[in-house]
Amino acid sequence: MTLDDDAYGSFGGLAWELLGEPPVAEPAPVTDPAVASGSYAVDPPFFGDGDIGRLAVCATVNDLAAAGAEPRWITLSLTVEAGMPIALLRRVLLSAQDAAREAEVEVRGLETRVVRAGDANRLFAHTTALGTMRQPPVRAQAATPGDLLLLSSSLGGWAVHLLSVREGLGLENLVPSGCHPLNTMLRDVLGSVAPGAVRQVHRLARGGLARVLRRQATAGGRTVRITEEALPIQHEVGSAAELLGLDPLHTTDEGCLCLSVSADAADVVRDALRAHPYGQDAAVIGEVTDAVAPVVLLVERSGRARRLDLGADLRPEPARLR
Repeated sequence: MTLDDDAYGSFGGLAWELLGEPPVAEPAPVTDPAVASGSYAVDPPFFGDGDIGRLAVCATVNDLAAAGAEPRWITLSLTVEAGMPIALLRRVLLSAQDAAREAEVEVRGLETRVVRAGDANRLFAHTTALGTMRQPPVRAQAATPGDLLLLSSSLGGWAVHLLSVREGLGLENLVPSGCHPLNTMLRDVLGSVAPGAVRQVHRLARGGLARVLRRQATAGGRTVRITEEALPIQHEVGSAAELLGLDPLHTTDEGCLCLSVSADAADVVRDALRAHPYGQDAAVIGEVTDAVAPVVLLVERSGRARRLDLGADLRPEPARLR
């Protein structure tokens, strides 16, 4: 069974039927609400260990959590090409629902639209997550000299996984996508240290770790120094990235967070990350120095320090990686 061009108008009911009955009770009112929203197109929309439904939920939930909020509800909007098999639609919807359950958020709204075949790369997704702000908001605090930088997981897996599926390389069996909801892990981390010990949390969105570090250095006016040897990069990822012409420092990572943490709390934060299934590769990768210069330095294995810029050093991601 496939979707026809005239499915619009009845598709919403079908989608809710595949997910289960829509919620009836109104959510309880909240104080200090927070919202994050995102639109997603990924090539391919179905990849080795996930699909666009899981991506859309995880990325928006992680955006909200990294901004200092506790996600509670999510809405999902799909733009689907006519001719798509119902079985694939069911897969996307159930994948999104499973990701929402894992993130402990409730799907509160579902909007759909069918378009002509060829107009939507099979399907697009849009999600909006709503929640409540934590106190104090994580991103409200500036990183200060002496703070340490941590990654919650290994780098480069998302890009290598997608390109492997797209190019038929077969590496997706060795390199997971790392597309996971990270809000419960972040909740555990924040609960393990005193308020304010975690200064900032950032998703590694487009531009990857290099862009996050550059923004931190620019915002604080201080030099950020990271160590190449400390970067958690899976051997298979490093080899595949070299083959594909990718630099893991500059690629999107859907399952990785960069945290700025006070030095006295870094060990506790790292241990809390590693105690979670999605943080087992967490590592301290560098620090914010007291040098008054908004640059990022990478200390190579040879001991040479080189400047990491968002110019010539930044390799653009291949088109339609996200």
